[in-house]
Amino acid sequence: MKKILILLMLLCSLFVYATDDYITNNPRTWIVNPADGDILSWNSTGKYFDVGSDIYMIDSTPAVDSTGSGTMSILTAGEIIDVGEVFYMKSDGEIYLADADALVTMQVLGIAVGSGTNGVACDIMTCGYFRNDAWNWTPGATLYASVTAGGISNTAPVGDNDVVQVLGIAMSADVIYFDPERTVIELSVP
Repeated sequence: MKKILILLMLLCSLFVYATDDYITNNPRTWIVNPADGDILSWNSTGKYFDVGSDIYMIDSTPAVDSTGSGTMSILTAGEIIDVGEVFYMKSDGEIYLADADALVTMQVLGIAVGSGTNGVACDIMTCGYFRNDAWNWTPGATLYASVTAGGISNTAPVGDNDVVQVLGIAMSADVIYFDPERTVIELSVP
């Protein structure tokens, strides 16, 4: 009998993720095949393969510093992007550090889970849990795009032409639930 796959279907689009050894060593997006309910996995060639009907969950407490568990993908960096920095996609189709100082350097699309340099593929996460041991958030705090390029802040920007975008919530001092709001607000301060 197929296991019920209701767990995460609404959480991050229709994606389901594994936390077993395969995913630990090969993080990729897992999705449900609507034809039979089996879980499919995306590999680096962009093809799907069937892995059965086991239920997989996003790990809400990543065990290692600077790691994430969630909707993963690969995009090309347009500049140096370090693990844990947030980014937007420019009109050239590459990703750059997001900066809430101006609308042109926003809207945050994801957080880097691998480093990237100009023209090189970068592992990214668009929704899920991310851990950074250098953080010291207050659990429950709303997190925003920062006016520091690539940064996350627990304080919304307040300057003229700054852009406010909610990125997620602090789950603990060093783990966030990252799910960037797609609506942004550009401030006009007299």
